[in-house]
Amino acid sequence: MGSFERGEAAIQLELGRVADASMFLYSGLQSGAGYELQYSADLAVWKHAKVLYGNGADRVNIYSGSPAAFYRIKSGIPADLGIVTVGIDPSSPLSSIRQISTVGETDNVVLAVFDVKSENVPSTLRHLSFEVSSSGAAVTSLFNDIKIKAGSLIYSADNVGTNTVFSDLAIPLPADQYVPVTVFGKIPRDSNGSLDGVSVRIGLSAGGSGGGIRNNPEVENWNYDLLEVNENTLEGNQQAFSSSGLVMSNAAASLGTPIMLPNGEVIAYEGITFGFDITAGADSVYISSDPTISLAFFVPPGTTATFPKDGFVADPQALTSDGPGYYVIPAGSSRRFVCHGSLINTSGDRGIKQLWVGFIVYGVSNDSLELFTLTYGLQALRVVAVF
Repeated sequence: MGSFERGEAAIQLELGRVADASMFLYSGLQSGAGYELQYSADLAVWKHAKVLYGNGADRVNIYSGSPAAFYRIKSGIPADLGIVTVGIDPSSPLSSIRQISTVGETDNVVLAVFDVKSENVPSTLRHLSFEVSSSGAAVTSLFNDIKIKAGSLIYSADNVGTNTVFSDLAIPLPADQYVPVTVFGKIPRDSNGSLDGVSVRIGLSAGGSGGGIRNNPEVENWNYDLLEVNENTLEGNQQAFSSSGLVMSNAAASLGTPIMLPNGEVIAYEGITFGFDITAGADSVYISSDPTISLAFFVPPGTTATFPKDGFVADPQALTSDGPGYYVIPAGSSRRFVCHGSLINTSGDRGIKQLWVGFIVYGVSNDSLELFTLTYGLQALRVVAVF
C-alpha cells in the first residue's frame, strides 16, 4: 500500500520509527545510475519505500527533509535500524567505602556497571559519555584516569571531568544481548589524606534518534547509521574513598547443607559460611579469632546458631604478627576471613528464618579488640532458611 517499486531489484526499507518527517525523498548516490526521483508529503506513502532502479551495488539515501535524519541502505539488505537500550547491570557495586593507597595509585576501582543492548540487529558501540559527580574534591583531582571495559576490550577516557567521554570505540553488540560495560577509576596516591571521605557517582543520560548526530551512546549498524536510543537517566551508587580507615569488601554468604529427618523435614543447616575481605588503612587492624566476639550475629527466634572458634579462618592463614586469640591486618594490606557455622530449628515452628551479621568488631591493638564497629556494606552477609 502506497509503495513504489519497479523491476526485479526492488527491496523494502522500513521507516516506521520516523514519525516527525513531513516529506521523504530518495535518489541514487551514483550519477547516471538511472534512479527515478519521487517524493510525497504523506508519511504513510513512504512507510514502505522501494528502490526503483539499481544493480545491487548501488546505495540509496532516504531523507526526512533534514540532514540530521538521514538513513542509508545497501541494495538487497533490509535496513532495520534497530534500537538501543541502556540499563544498570546487577553486578554494579552497592554504595560502599573503598580503600585507597597512601603509597601509590589505586587502579581498577569499579565505579559502576551499565548494560547496553542492541535490539533487533547486531551493531557496534562507538561513543559513550558519562556524568561524573563528586563531593569533597574535583573530579580532575580524584582520578588520574577513568576506563571502561567490555569483554576483553579496555578503553581510557578522552578526558576526565564532570563530562567524561569515550570515543573511537569498537565494542561489538550482538543482537538482543545485554553487554556489560564496567567503569573503572584510577585514583592518585593520597599521601596527605586529602581524598579521605571523598565520594563519587557515575551517571549516564541515554537518548537519541535514529540517524541522529548527538546520541548517547552512539551505536552504529552494519551501514554506519546511528541507531535510535531509548531515553533513560541512570546513576550508579555512591562510592566513597578512605585512605586512613578500615574497609570491608567482597562480602558473601552461603546457607550450606540442609539436615533432614527421615520424613524429609529440614531441622537444621550445616556449613553456613560468611566471608569478607578487610583492608587496613594507615593503621593495622586487630580482630578477634573468636567469631562470637568479632562478628555480631543476629539469630532468628526459635533457632540456635553455632560458630566455633576453629571455624573462623583467615587468608593468608597465619602471619607473624598474629597472636593468641587475634588476627592482624597490617597497615595498607588486605586479608580475607571466612566464618563457618550451623543453624538449628529448636522451636519446631516452621517458616522463613534469617541469620545475618549486623556489624564487625575490631581494634587497633591486641588489647583493644572490641574498640570499634564496622556497620556498612554488610548487606550480603545474610542467609535465609525455610524450616
